[in-house]
Amino acid sequence: MKTASLLLVLLPAVAGFAIPTDPKGALVSMIVDSLSSNEGKVAAPIDEDKLEIFLGLLEAKGKGFSADLVEGEWVSVLDKSGEKSPKIQKAVAKKETAGKSFANFDVKEGKFSGSVMLGKRSEVRSTVKYTPVGEGHSMLGKSIVLRRIMCDIVGANLKIWRFPRVPVPLRSKGGYLDFIYMDEDIRITKGNRGGLFVHFRPEFLDKVL
Repeated sequence: MKTASLLLVLLPAVAGFAIPTDPKGALVSMIVDSLSSNEGKVAAPIDEDKLEIFLGLLEAKGKGFSADLVEGEWVSVLDKSGEKSPKIQKAVAKKETAGKSFANFDVKEGKFSGSVMLGKRSEVRSTVKYTPVGEGHSMLGKSIVLRRIMCDIVGANLKIWRFPRVPVPLRSKGGYLDFIYMDEDIRITKGNRGGLFVHFRPEFLDKVL
């Protein structure tokens, strides 16, 4: 990801763009507009140039991984698969809608679980074991900002209507997520295969929609 300073140099290339004094608010507004215009689809097209600028500005705030903040439930609002993302992940992302795709972090157990509703009668669930690491950290003044959690997908399954759950071939080890920005309302992460994921707290999504 480009640094915030480089992005500021590139700002004049974005026609009619003014530097946001509140990049979080600007990002939230852009995502909400996208969800409202695309029936809540989290993988809908979005302005790539502005997105990169907002992410760069937020990353520069030095709010990376925090065990206290990450705990609990999050709802997916933006899912941009990378070129190297697994085909099944890309397929699921295209079906995701805001309010029906969740991730729940259990810090004590060192894992998070995901649940994606695919229509009214289908659901994909996954479980990921994670470990925070120093690799990929950044500095804010003299303070170290933790960014990365190593992730192993240890299980995934599919439920269709009344049929039993069946395993899904979505296991992998050695992946990671970098925390671009996180506060009490939003969480922005980028995966080792290039995917970008934005989550809101459920109550925050209810507030801004």
